Amino acid sequence: MLTTHRQHRGFTLIELLVVIAIIAILAAILFPVFAQAREKARAISCLSNLKQIGTGMMMYTQDYDENLCPPFNGVTGPNASTWDRLVQPYIKNVQIITCPSDGFSPSVDVVNNRIVAGNIQRSYTVPSHLGWEWRPNRVFPVKLAQINFPAITIQLFERDNCNTVANQQWNACSVSDGSNEWAYRHNMRSNLMYIDGHAKNSNPGDRPRQRWAIQPGYRCWPWRSATSAIRFTGNWHDIIPVHDQIDATCPGGTAGDPNPQQ
Repeated sequence: MLTTHRQHRGFTLIELLVVIAIIAILAAILFPVFAQAREKARAISCLSNLKQIGTGMMMYTQDYDENLCPPFNGVTGPNASTWDRLVQPYIKNVQIITCPSDGFSPSVDVVNNRIVAGNIQRSYTVPSHLGWEWRPNRVFPVKLAQINFPAITIQLFERDNCNTVANQQWNACSVSDGSNEWAYRHNMRSNLMYIDGHAKNSNPGDRPRQRWAIQPGYRCWPWRSATSAIRFTGNWHDIIPVHDQIDATCPGGTAGDPNPQQ
């Protein structure tokens, strides 16, 4: 009786290298896709935070004789009454003032009238046209009736905050002058919330190249410069939008082109 012997052949080195190369190529293709998907999910969560805060700010406005929630009330230091503290009785959730993509704002708290390391991270800020002017340095109330175009007037947006243990100023970075200070956390875009309560993703910006997102109704500074940013405060440009048309002082128009043709 004859017996047959089967010869078992393993993979050659070339075949193994080909398989490894294919896996490496697939990983190089898929990993960025997975990263973008995760970032998209974080951006949606961030947008939801802004909408909830917006609802709280609208409730604040109704309770305070239609005065909008200000950036802060003028008092500085660890116990400054900033927008995040003023609106807390309405939102009752300190976690929603944190954007999931914020990797730069400090995590702090206040203990015995001192800012210390903690777990409160403020990822958003209020534009200065809603209560603070840097020149001269002053705070002022803003009535809802003053807002002619609530659908384009920004009330809250993303910014890397700087209320640190070192400076002991809870009000630091609770207010901002312009889109050059925005945090472009979501694939070169930033989330914005408006007076009417809606929230959306901004036009693209390119911080390394000093190209800033712009919005309709806002003047730009420097005037007609390639590095223009929309401004929220100052002496010669709009403090609150007074029109809803294309502003010729912005090189990119209302499309928000961060790289306008020179």
